[in-house]
Amino acid sequence: MPLPLSPPVLPQLARPGAELPDGEGWLYEPKWDGFRAIAFVDGDDFHVQSRNGKPLNRYFPELRFPAGRYVLDGELVIRTPSGGENFEALQERIHPAASRVAMLAEKTPATYVAFDILALDDESLIDRPFAERRQILEKHVSDPVELTRMMWLDVGLFRDREGLTRALTALEPAWKEMDDMLAGGGVLHPEDWRTASILTVGRLIALAALRREESRGGHYRADFPDRDDVHWKRRVLDRKS
Repeated sequence: MPLPLSPPVLPQLARPGAELPDGEGWLYEPKWDGFRAIAFVDGDDFHVQSRNGKPLNRYFPELRFPAGRYVLDGELVIRTPSGGENFEALQERIHPAASRVAMLAEKTPATYVAFDILALDDESLIDRPFAERRQILEKHVSDPVELTRMMWLDVGLFRDREGLTRALTALEPAWKEMDDMLAGGGVLHPEDWRTASILTVGRLIALAALRREESRGGHYRADFPDRDDVHWKRRVLDRKS
């Protein structure tokens, strides 16, 4: 039985806004510096299309997806050693020579980062609220596909004392366990370095934001009356749930 959605499917695109929306019903994601791509997976076969509906499989032969029947919306990215994205390397992958494509696929492999699921098995999920689709996505995405992270509201965006205190309460046990392990001579596995970095940075952000006496630039506190509601915003996409 065919998938409930067939290519080409044109994705919903982000629109610029004068300000970041606040309140209930909003989820926030980072902006990836890559190629928007829809992935149609049927068993062990898959088809990847660009935002304009053009096929991308031949340019990214290294891509793999977990077996199943689903359609993902996401981004193709090439990682830098520091964990960022290399858009120039990604552009080089669109090349007519198969030999060069194969060489670059080995030298600079691409990763598919999923941030939405549009269909699962025989059901189209497009009409479901995004919050529901996100829950389904989290249950069905696995290696080698990455799941885009949701930006933590209490630390990363609209901060106030109550939210920051909740964040610290959640972060401290995991951070202390890691700190005690390292203090005792333990060593982090390379696969855990990024997690440890995110954990440490999140804790430092929460501590620093709690101790600040003003709200300015990237140090935003929603509970401070004299705050900067314009210049603190950085590379954030919003998506209505």
